[in-house]
Amino acid sequence: MLRFLPSVLQRVHLGYSWCDISFKCASILETRGALLSTSITTLVPSRCPLVRPHFSVIPVRFSTIFTSLPADVIWEGVTGPKGSTKKRARGKRRVTRPKIDLNRGQRLGGNREGYLWPGLNAPLYRQSTLQKVQKGDVNKDYLNKLEELRNKSAVKKKRVKLPPLLRGWTGASMGGQSLGPLDSGSPGFDTRVLELKAVSTMTATVGRYRRFSALVVAGNERGICGVGKA
Repeated sequence: MLRFLPSVLQRVHLGYSWCDISFKCASILETRGALLSTSITTLVPSRCPLVRPHFSVIPVRFSTIFTSLPADVIWEGVTGPKGSTKKRARGKRRVTRPKIDLNRGQRLGGNREGYLWPGLNAPLYRQSTLQKVQKGDVNKDYLNKLEELRNKSAVKKKRVKLPPLLRGWTGASMGGQSLGPLDSGSPGFDTRVLELKAVSTMTATVGRYRRFSALVVAGNERGICGVGKA
């Protein structure tokens, strides 16, 4: 019977499945001159077709868009295009929000649940006893300050607007803007820029070099004025 089992296993491997038929056979083993009778329980294959098991495969991915891409690329999906790309004709664009610096104001080991990590945000030893991770009080002041700093980083920086009498007649040049009183300290005098331009000159020795040309007028609004050019 023991010689028959290997052939049975081969037949099972070639196309048979196990069935719930069991039998007992006695085998005599000689151990240290003693005869021991043991019973072996095994399964015998039957003439039945092979039943293939059904497997369900569940895909698990450990890399997502938040772990495979850098932060700047992910923020572009929120902030929208920049520079010349925004000026292209692509229809009406949605209102975008500015980028928020999530690392601003954070402390090492700080968390919203108030957990104390020994060696990180809590002492490692206390009275010569190694401390364990435990939950402490929630630091509401830290969370409020963190939220405030994040809101500040989300606000777009606006240019400082000058009053109409100080910003001149153009927004891209210095024309019409006031430079203050004269260097000599004359009271009541004010200096205004009439023209400021960049001049490019080509020479045989130096080559092309650029300089600025300014036309300035100063007066005291009482009939005394002076014009200077540099």
